[in-house]
Amino acid sequence: MKGCIGIIANLDSKRLLNKHLIKVNGQPILKYLIDRIKNEFKNEINDKNLNLMILTGSKKKNISLGLLAEETKVKVFFGNDINIPCRINEALAHNNFDFFISVDGDDILCSVSGMRRIYDKIMSKSSEYVKTRGYPFGMNSFGIESKFIKKCLKKKLNQILETGWTAVFDKEKKCDFVDDYYDWDKRLRFTLDYPEDLKFFEAIINSPINIISAQHKEFVDYVLKNKIYNYNAGVIKKYWKNFNEKSKINEEKK
Repeated sequence: MKGCIGIIANLDSKRLLNKHLIKVNGQPILKYLIDRIKNEFKNEINDKNLNLMILTGSKKKNISLGLLAEETKVKVFFGNDINIPCRINEALAHNNFDFFISVDGDDILCSVSGMRRIYDKIMSKSSEYVKTRGYPFGMNSFGIESKFIKKCLKKKLNQILETGWTAVFDKEKKCDFVDDYYDWDKRLRFTLDYPEDLKFFEAIINSPINIISAQHKEFVDYVLKNKIYNYNAGVIKKYWKNFNEKSKINEEKK
C-alpha cells in the first residue's frame, strides 16, 4: 500500500493571520510539525512507501504554503476550497494513493507516535478508518483508506465541509481506535487559533525540549509542570463557541 500523511492547512485564518507561516526562532511554525513527522517516518519516506504533503485550498490564496512545501521538500496539493474531504479525495486520486493520514496544520505538536500507530494499523489492512483518542486536544490524528473516502463522498461533493468535516466519515462507519489514554488536564490545548495559542507554542519551542524528536508525553509533562497552559486555557470556551456556531451555519447551508 502507498499513501501519505497530509497536513491540512489554509491561509484564510481571520483570528491569526497567516498563522502557519508565523516565524518562531526564525522559521515558519508549521515547519516544526513537518520536521517532526519527517523525523518519525524517515525510513518510510526514504523508501518512498510514504509521502508527506501539505494539503491546501486554491493556489491563488495559498501560494505561500506551496513555497514552504518547496523549501521543506514535501509535496503540496492545491484543491477544493470549501470541502476538505473532497480535497483529500482529489489528492489521493491525483497521486494514486491507497490511504491518507490526516493531521491538522494547527496542531504543531500533534502526536507522531499516534500517527505511527495509525500507519501500522492501516498497513496491516485490518481497518479502513482509524483514529487516535485520549491525547490532549490538538494531538490526535486519523487515517482512512481511499476507497472508504469515495464511498463517504457520494452526494456530498458540493457541500461545504470545513468546520466539523470529519463527521462525514463518522456517519458512514464506526471507526477503529488505537487508544493511548492519558490522564490529562482539561486546560491543555495544543492547537493554533488565537494569539494566546501562539504564545503557548512559543514557550514550548523555546524550552529545553528537543521539539523534533520529543514524544507527546514529554510535551504534556513540561506544560503541566511549568503551567504553560496559563497562556491559552482562557480561549477554550471561546474556541468551542465559535466551532459550534460555524458547524451550525455549515449545516444550514447544506
